[in-house]
Amino acid sequence: MSGTIVIDAATFIDVRTIDFRRIVAALRAERDDSVAIARLLYTDDACGLDMIGADELDAAGLAAFAAILERLRRTLDDGDGLKGFLADLVAIVGRDERLHPSPPGA
Repeated sequence: MSGTIVIDAATFIDVRTIDFRRIVAALRAERDDSVAIARLLYTDDACGLDMIGADELDAAGLAAFAAILERLRRTLDDGDGLKGFLADLVAIVGRDERLHPSPPGA
């Protein structure tokens, strides 16, 4: 089994269910009435799907998601396979065009 993280309309990343649950737990731990995190958890909470949908987040929400992933990555031992996966995932999120908008008229 696996979970899916949707970054944008073209980027779907599968992750082992056990690691998906660890990512969801990290998001829950930092929820603090955050609309962005609630949106990320909506599919899991309301629909029961192993999916995190970051595709509808604005730049601030996407940056918050990346920051949570990076904080989780830093807590892991080097031998933990999730650590490398999270590094790659943070890099993918960091390249998203929402975080690097084109100037008007470009």
